[in-house]
Amino acid sequence: MTGRDRICPKTVGTAPGSAVIRRDTALPAEPPGRRTATASFFLAAFCAILALAPAALALEITVPTRSGMTVEVLVEVPRDAPALILLFEGGRGILAPGSTGFAHRAHRHFLQKGIGSALVGAPVDVTGLNGGLSPWSRETPKHIADIDSVIATLRRYYKLPIWVLGVSNGSRSAAAYAMRRSDRIGGVVLVSSSTLPPNGDPIHTLPRLRAVTVPVLAVAHEDDGCQGSPPSGATEIAKAAIASPDAAAIFFSGGLNTGRAPCGNETHHTLYGIEGQVVSAIAEFITAHPASDTQ
Repeated sequence: MTGRDRICPKTVGTAPGSAVIRRDTALPAEPPGRRTATASFFLAAFCAILALAPAALALEITVPTRSGMTVEVLVEVPRDAPALILLFEGGRGILAPGSTGFAHRAHRHFLQKGIGSALVGAPVDVTGLNGGLSPWSRETPKHIADIDSVIATLRRYYKLPIWVLGVSNGSRSAAAYAMRRSDRIGGVVLVSSSTLPPNGDPIHTLPRLRAVTVPVLAVAHEDDGCQGSPPSGATEIAKAAIASPDAAAIFFSGGLNTGRAPCGNETHHTLYGIEGQVVSAIAEFITAHPASDTQ
């Protein structure tokens, strides 16, 4: 199967409630203006552009999930990408242009490594954490259903193994999904994980983590100053994932620590200033564990 065949399937249905796609221009330095198109029109234009240029395409997709609910996804996939990784930001989990959060900054680094990347926003009905996802809402059946819908939509356009990555509070989204849907993903990456939260259970103590059957990579900064994500938590996660074919922990040092709060952006907690180094290690782990494109 060629890279184009993996991204441009032979047929794509257009049913009521199908995703709305915006941005079908070549990848720019900054997001361009928006315009909407039906899924069928998008696919034709997408594949025509793909045939002419090797650049990734920047797309914003509004995915319908539960009744009346939607989730925004910003996705870019280079030609011949070996995998597509879903990124769940920490904090409120919302898409914020110009954000210095790890997931937002890592997004473009994954593209530079040739791996498709999709930033997944919070659903429109969440209000638990200043208008975003609360830590406990990230483990609910509703949130899992939302991610199911996002993955199902992306599979219509990209026939690639899908990984999930979460940072800080976002690690609860990625972990919760991997614990319940190992059969639908190629692997999971947990960054600055919630292993000592002020409320709720630490990720590494959740019984379902022991049943995850895909590769698990836990990432931490040696000097993470956030009380809820001690660096030692990465090792605990790797030890707990006993059913995984490869569960590993990796640690980093250096970077910048200029943020105002130890659990906020631009700190060691979000591996600020070394995102490229971190993504390189994650990309190497992903490519070392190829999975079927029908995963």
